[in-house]
Amino acid sequence: MKTPSMIPLRGRGAFALVLLTAAASQVEAAQQTYRFFMFEPTKLRSGTANSASISEFDFKFAGADLNLTSVTVTNPGGNNPASGNESPDKVKDNLTTTKWLDFNKKALVFDFGVGNTATIDGYNFATSNDAQERDPVSWILWGGDNGTTWTPIDIRNNVAVTTTRQTFQTAFALPSSVPPYIASYSTSKSVAINGDTTLTANWSTLVTDSVTITNVAGTLPASGSTPLTPPNNADTVYALTATSGQGTSNATATLRTVVGGSATYSYVRFTPVKLREDALANSVQLSEFRIKSGVTNIPIVGAFNEVDGNSPAAEGPDKLFDNNVATKWLNFSKGAVILDLGGSPVTFDSYGFTTANDADVRDPVRWILEGSDSSSGPWNLIDNLTNFDFQTPVTRQVQTQDVPLPGTSIVPFATLAGETTVVAGEPITLVWKTSGASNVTISGIPGTLDPEGSINVVPAADTTYTLSATSGGPVVTANVVVDVITPAITEIAYENFNGAGPELAMMGQASVMNDFANLPAPADANRLRLTPDVGSVNGTAWFRKRVDTGGGFETEFDLHLVRLGGAPDSGADGMAFVIHNDPRRTQAVAAATQENGLPSNAVNVCFDSYNNPGVDLSAASIAIREGGITNAKVDLPAIPKMRLGGTATVPDLTQTSGSAAPYRVRVGYKAPAVEGDPGKMYVMLNGVVVLEDVDVNLSSAQAADENGLSYVGFMARTGGQFESHDVTRWFYTEGEPAPAFKEIASVITPGNPPSVNLQWTSGGQHTYRIAYSTDMLNWSTQIQGNIQPSGTGVNSATVNFPSGDRVFIRVEEE
Repeated sequence: MKTPSMIPLRGRGAFALVLLTAAASQVEAAQQTYRFFMFEPTKLRSGTANSASISEFDFKFAGADLNLTSVTVTNPGGNNPASGNESPDKVKDNLTTTKWLDFNKKALVFDFGVGNTATIDGYNFATSNDAQERDPVSWILWGGDNGTTWTPIDIRNNVAVTTTRQTFQTAFALPSSVPPYIASYSTSKSVAINGDTTLTANWSTLVTDSVTITNVAGTLPASGSTPLTPPNNADTVYALTATSGQGTSNATATLRTVVGGSATYSYVRFTPVKLREDALANSVQLSEFRIKSGVTNIPIVGAFNEVDGNSPAAEGPDKLFDNNVATKWLNFSKGAVILDLGGSPVTFDSYGFTTANDADVRDPVRWILEGSDSSSGPWNLIDNLTNFDFQTPVTRQVQTQDVPLPGTSIVPFATLAGETTVVAGEPITLVWKTSGASNVTISGIPGTLDPEGSINVVPAADTTYTLSATSGGPVVTANVVVDVITPAITEIAYENFNGAGPELAMMGQASVMNDFANLPAPADANRLRLTPDVGSVNGTAWFRKRVDTGGGFETEFDLHLVRLGGAPDSGADGMAFVIHNDPRRTQAVAAATQENGLPSNAVNVCFDSYNNPGVDLSAASIAIREGGITNAKVDLPAIPKMRLGGTATVPDLTQTSGSAAPYRVRVGYKAPAVEGDPGKMYVMLNGVVVLEDVDVNLSSAQAADENGLSYVGFMARTGGQFESHDVTRWFYTEGEPAPAFKEIASVITPGNPPSVNLQWTSGGQHTYRIAYSTDMLNWSTQIQGNIQPSGTGVNSATVNFPSGDRVFIRVEEE
């Protein structure tokens, strides 16, 4: 067996780790003997996690757990809560109710003591009580004899660690050998001036015999540096391959060379095009931005978000030039920021930025830079860094290189977006943007187009739309490949989501899945999960086929908002049922606060399960909003006998048990008799009318097209607090809705036996039953069933009271 390489832990770090793959599988069941062992998390479940956390750690030999009572556990370089209740030694106290937490996300070191060693053949750890985003999912287990020099004895990447709290998974057996591992790989610059002689590739690998890099001659050592001589005016890919007898691992880095040049403008616009992990990032952030002429910084005197930007009050664009890396600009819209250079044109030749304090998933890795002499444009392209991922430092509060302007090496920028899957007969909207191009065309669309715009098309079959942009030099292209489908499901009628398929467009964290092991209610069946029970994620799902909303509708769905970890009274952000006619169609997403739905072209029914101080009255409210305007809102704890989640003192919409039944919601919309007038909307929760006769104008909200058609679906978000947002059942009926189900009157007639006449609203396709209870909890006994709705909208029935000292009678929808 090959002897694993040994390297000191000190000095290991990564400027950029890109596209890492391993080609060898690990052979299980080896033994290792050392005094020291170190567990080093290299990736957590979420890039937005502010700390690493586990509750227990076990070492194993021959199927038994080692006794760790006398073992010293430390966390070098760690930052544990000052209370001491979440210190490193909590991982060996045999209690999954305690935990180790480290805000610096450093390694745990286990010392078996002077003169002692331990032989292990496996190990395991248990998740902590909350915040599953903090779970390690990639790590290295090291062994050592002196606590300074370490040997990797197991390396795991992207492990499916259990999401159940305070739980061990199947133990990890030590492999008999470890395949090559690339700890870091980067080029010294991402962008360089032609002829730069200082360029290098730099790498660090483990358990590697040799390294090769494309466009670099010869075989290289396992870790080191080598000069690079890229061609002029080119994007050169340098692919590294680490090789040992156990297989290969690969990583790539791209280096751009440019002529260089300068630009002279009063305003500069920086537009992120891609973040390090777009799906996980809820925002873009930077701590500082700099613009330079030679070695001199050009003063930035002001900054502001482009239209639709959304920054917290303490994290606005002004933080980009306050010379303080401890502050930052954060923008939930992930949109552009405009920098004011003083109102008069200034000449500059390079720029750069500094990463913010946390959440490396929010770092921009692709962008464009534009200039103008007016804060409102027109904008001229200065730099286009969208062809590859820039090596933005993973390290926090660190500067990028000074990026030289490309000069005549610049190529136009072009993007084309649109639905990539569409139901046959439905339209799609192609949206494009270019910069630095004078001629723009899209295949299949006649004529020359504006630099940016949108157009509706109805593809008859699978189609590729290709945008071409040029200014007489290089031609830049962008494609949208559209798959035209005829799904099996063409109507919204999901008793569960077992049959769901491509008719649902899902974005962010949304998925169809079965979570019966953790959430046994309501059944062992698939559910539409908008967000998992983790922090700072979002999810969106649309039914791809438009539905008629203009003529009225009724929809019923079951919501399962479950928080298995954390405080039972904390709540989370929430979710929304959305009716919309957004130009992005089934790609529509909100830039922020997805629990409020879409900010325009939409009517949103919002379920808020977090109490924002000074804004909300509780952590349980429902609102109807036309775009960003609230038409009506109800505070649910104020409704008598409303049963909610959370606790008795702090109720919210979040359930704290996977066995809790979902909430049943009905939304009805009655179309106006006169076009242009508002219609009427009601919302019911668990059979109780919580909002009624709310004026809603789909037309003025632009939530439906000229034919009264809309897209419908759901959006949800979590933040610092979190819960799963699930839809377990969903039906939609076009046309006049049944009236909100409620009691109109009840008249008791004495006698032997006494009787009661019940009157209630009725309509649509609903049938009703009359049941009784002696304790107001068990309503399983039926007096009368299958009562058909009346054509008048009011039902009436007279029933006798069953015998008993105390009897309650109610009408239920079947």
